[in-house]
Amino acid sequence: MPERPPISSGLQKSIPKAALVIDDIGNSISIAEAFLNLNLPITFSVLPLRPFSRELVDEITSMGHEVLLHQPMEPFSPDIDPGPGAVYTDFTATKIRDTIKRNIDHIAAAVGINNHMGSKFTADSEKMAEALSAMKDDGLFFIDSLTSHRSVGYEVAKKLHIRTAHRNVFLDCAIKMEATIWQMRRLMCLAIGKGKAIGIGHPFPSTLEGIRRFLAAEGKLLEMVQFVSASKLIETEEC
Repeated sequence: MPERPPISSGLQKSIPKAALVIDDIGNSISIAEAFLNLNLPITFSVLPLRPFSRELVDEITSMGHEVLLHQPMEPFSPDIDPGPGAVYTDFTATKIRDTIKRNIDHIAAAVGINNHMGSKFTADSEKMAEALSAMKDDGLFFIDSLTSHRSVGYEVAKKLHIRTAHRNVFLDCAIKMEATIWQMRRLMCLAIGKGKAIGIGHPFPSTLEGIRRFLAAEGKLLEMVQFVSASKLIETEEC
């Protein structure tokens, strides 16, 4: 595939900023490459221990994009499996630390972490403190995906003096192209109103097409907001 450099993510201080994070990377090469070809400074959040995790990390970073570790965490429903490398609320502090350290080693290029699932785990302040302490040792930041309104991840990270931010918009709560277009507009409007905003999406064909169509149709909004890597927002100030 052609190696086109992404649109510059260098900061222009006077322009509102938006970051796009695409989660659940590691199971498919083709869909990840399609997002790479959008020519945006997308941040890719890669699941540990998946078939193509390491291969995709190499490709993503070679094209100048940012990588996060998409850390699996326990959901409320026991019927839902968050996948390999997950942490659970019945883990000891040592087991949480060891699990996260192994995942960081597996996704060694990661500059930060966000949670995969985790509606139960992120609601437990003690367990989140244990998990975040393991991330802090490696100098990583944390983005709270806010998969539940009960999440305390963002607040606990701030208390631990860990660089942090939280999601403002899910691009594909409804897995439909039209919904993604609408949520992209919402992301832009939030960025304009707040100065910055983070949108999280997933590697669905409908999400990809929704972003493509938004980019093709919304010239005026795109002139008003600068897309940046997720770390740029966190490094500027807390979101």
